[in-house]
Amino acid sequence: MRFLTKLLIGALFAGAAADSRGQSPSSGVVPPSNASLDVVNLRTEWTTAIPLINRQDAVGLIQVTDGNQMFIQTRSGVLIALDAKTGAQQWTLKYEAANVPLHDVAVNDRYVVATNLATMYLLDRYTGLQEFKYKLPLVPSAPPTMDLDTIYLALNGQRVTAYALPQAVSMPERLNRAKADATTGGVVSLTGKNPADVVATRYPSTSRNIPFTQPVFDEPKVSVGANVGGTAGTLGAQRSPSLSIPNSVRPPYTAFDQRGKYLVKSDSLSTVHSLRQPYSIQDPTGAQIQRTPSISAIPPSVAGVLERSSLLPRGLEPKARWVIGSSVRLTHSPLTTNFRVWMSGDAPQLQAILKEDRALQVSARIPNLPAAQPVQAEDVAYFPLVDGNLLAIDMTSGGGSVAKLNWRSNVGGAMNRKPYLTKDSVYQGGDTSGVARVDRKTGEVIWRTDDVADTILGATEEVVYVRDKQGIVRVYDKNRVTDLASKRAIQIGAINLSGFTVQATNDQTDRLFMASDTGLLICLRDKAAKYATAMSVVPPLHKIDPTILRKADPNPPMPTGVTDNPLVK
Repeated sequence: MRFLTKLLIGALFAGAAADSRGQSPSSGVVPPSNASLDVVNLRTEWTTAIPLINRQDAVGLIQVTDGNQMFIQTRSGVLIALDAKTGAQQWTLKYEAANVPLHDVAVNDRYVVATNLATMYLLDRYTGLQEFKYKLPLVPSAPPTMDLDTIYLALNGQRVTAYALPQAVSMPERLNRAKADATTGGVVSLTGKNPADVVATRYPSTSRNIPFTQPVFDEPKVSVGANVGGTAGTLGAQRSPSLSIPNSVRPPYTAFDQRGKYLVKSDSLSTVHSLRQPYSIQDPTGAQIQRTPSISAIPPSVAGVLERSSLLPRGLEPKARWVIGSSVRLTHSPLTTNFRVWMSGDAPQLQAILKEDRALQVSARIPNLPAAQPVQAEDVAYFPLVDGNLLAIDMTSGGGSVAKLNWRSNVGGAMNRKPYLTKDSVYQGGDTSGVARVDRKTGEVIWRTDDVADTILGATEEVVYVRDKQGIVRVYDKNRVTDLASKRAIQIGAINLSGFTVQATNDQTDRLFMASDTGLLICLRDKAAKYATAMSVVPPLHKIDPTILRKADPNPPMPTGVTDNPLVK
C-alpha cells in the first residue's frame, strides 16, 4: 500500500520530477537520476556504452534472450553479445553488409543464428566462435527459428527451409595405458579412432571424388593414317592438336600426314614448360596458375589434374533437411512444437507441417490477416489479427482444414505489436491503440491503457511498464482496474525517458532496457529486494524431448474434406 501511495503521489509530479538530462535525444543523454527513479520505485542496475563506428551509427535492435544474455545490433552491422546481469561485453561479430534491415537472432543452449541479407551465421553462444558463414539462396523474410538440432528459415516469403545444425564433435576415448592383445602375442596396441578423422566428418567433401591415380597419356582421339587426306578440315578446326599427334614436340609444332603433306601449324603449345608427366601445377597463390596449355588443348587427364588443383578446402556448411514452398507470402518466423512447424504470413491462413517429412498436417483459414508476429507458450500460439481479434490456437491438435481454437478475444485496435506473454496474461498493443491485458486461460480483456501508451517494455509480478509516444514510461498496477465499465487502467507513476529513443521489449525477465542514439545502454529494475536477482516472467514453452524430435505426429491429419472450422464461423 505504501508503494502504491508513493507511485500515485509521484504521478502528480512526474513532469517536475523527471530528470532534464534524459529529455533530449542529444549527445548529452545520461542515465536518469536516483531522484527521478525513486518516483516510480526503480533503480539503475547497470549502464554500459555500446561501441559505435561513427556519428551516423546507432543502436538498431536490442533483444533479450534470457536472464543471462542479450544481443545488440547496430546499424553499421555489428552484433554484440552482452551479459544481461552486468552489461559486460562477451563477444562481437561484424556483418558483411551495413545499414540493412535487422532481424532478431535465434538461440538454443549451444548456438546463435543470425542473418544479414542473404548470409546466415552460426556462432557458439557464449564464445562467439563462428561455426560457419553460409550464403543462403534467398534473402530471409523473417527472423530465424531454432530448436535443438534444426534451423527454420522463411526465405523470400516463398519457402521454408530446415537446416540441420552441426553436431558436436565427440572425441573417441584413447586408452591412457598400453594394452597387450593376446592375439598379437603380447604386442602393445592402442584402441580408438584418429581424432583428426573424427573432426573431418563434420566438414563436407567435394562434389567430385576423383582418385589421384598414376597419370597416363590419353588414347589418341584423331587417327592420322593413310585416310587422312579428307580430314584436313577436321584437323584444322581443332586448332591445337592432341599431344599424341605431333611428330615433333619442338616448337613450332607441326603435323604431317604419312605422305609428308603439311596439315596444321599451331604455336598455342609454346607455353608448355614440360611435356613430360607429371605436369607441374604451381600453387594457386603463385603468379602463374598453370604451365600447361589451356584445358581445351590438353588431354582430359591433364585437365582433371588442373581442375583438382583449384578445389580449395570448404568450411562447415549446413545441410538442408527439407524445403517447402508456399503460395502464401511468409512474413513471420515459424513456430515449432516437438512434431510440427507452424507458418503464417500475408494471408488469412495457418499451415502446419511435420518436422520429419514436411507432410502437410493443417491448412486452416482464419478470420483475417495476422497483424504481427505470433508467439507461443506451452504449445499454444497467439495470433493477433488486423480486425482486432486475438486467437489462441492449440498447436498440437487439429488437422486437415481445421485448427483447434482455444479462445478468441475481441481486443480491438491495430494490434500490430508482437504479443507479450507472462505466466497468466497476454499483453497486446498496437499503434495508437494502447495496451490491453488479456487473461491467458479465458481470453477475457481485464484492462487497457490510454491509446497513446502503446509499447510495453516489461513487467514484474505487480506492475507493467508501458512507453507512450512522447517517451514517457508509465507504470500500471497489474491487478488494478480504475474504471470497471470501460476497463480503463490509470497509471500509478511515470518517468520521462524520452532521451532513450531505442527501447527494448524484455519478454524474458523483469529488467527494463533502453538505449540512446549515442550508444548509452541502461538497465533498470524494481527497487524491491525480491528483484535483486532477475526474475523470469516468461511462461514455459513446450517441453522439448530430444528422443521424439522429428518422429511421426501422434495426431494424424484429418480428412481434407472436413470443413467444420470454428475459426471462420
